[in-house]
Parts: sequence; C-alpha cells; structure tokens
Amino acid sequence: MYFLDLLIAASAGALVGLLVGRRNSRDRLRCRELETELTGARADAARYRDEVATHFSKTSELVRGLTLQYRAVYDHLADGARTLCPERTMELAEGHAALALASESAEAEEPAAPEPAREPETAAAAH
Repeated sequence: MYFLDLLIAASAGALVGLLVGRRNSRDRLRCRELETELTGARADAARYRDEVATHFSKTSELVRGLTLQYRAVYDHLADGARTLCPERTMELAEGHAALALASESAEAEEPAAPEPAREPETAAAAH
C-alpha cells in the first residue's frame, strides 16, 4: 500500500509539474512575443524620427533656396530700376528706407487698441 501511495503522489506531482511547466512556457512564449513586438515598435519609431528629421531638413533647404531666389529677383528688379529710372532712384531708396523703418517700429510696438467710435459733432461744437 505504501508503494501505491507513493506512486499516486508521484503521479500527482508530475501532473502538477507538467501543468505548471506548460503554463510557464506559454507565459515565456508570450513574453518573447511581446519583447519582439516592442523591439519592432522601437525600430519603427526610430525610423519615423529619422524620416521626420530628414523631411524638415530638406524643407529648410528648399525654403532657404526659395528665399535666395526671391532675393535675386528683388536685386534684379532694384538694379533695373536704378538703371532704367535713375531720376527716381532716390525716391525708391527713400521709400524703401521708410518702409524698413516703419516695419521695424511696427515690430517693436504692440498692436494698438482700436479707437472708440466718435459721436458726430454737433453744429454748436463745430463753431
């Protein structure tokens, strides 16, 4: 009888060990799958960051080139104005300087509040 009890206990232990082992192997397998998925997600995120950086770098280069082209067109037009309209060169230069000063002062000042609406003046107040 002692042998039979020992055999039953060993069988029960083996069964419990097998169930726990299968459970652990499923957990380990799921853990490996999640680690693989996480590694892939990190690689995708790094690739995306690189693409974004490349995109904005290229955009910066293109905008800089466009700015230089606009500047070249402006310089060409200014040279043409100086050559073709020498009598108006001073007027153009003064106008350009006035515009530059106006834009600098506008940037320095905060936008003014709108003026309140005025009431119409009466005839007595006008005299």
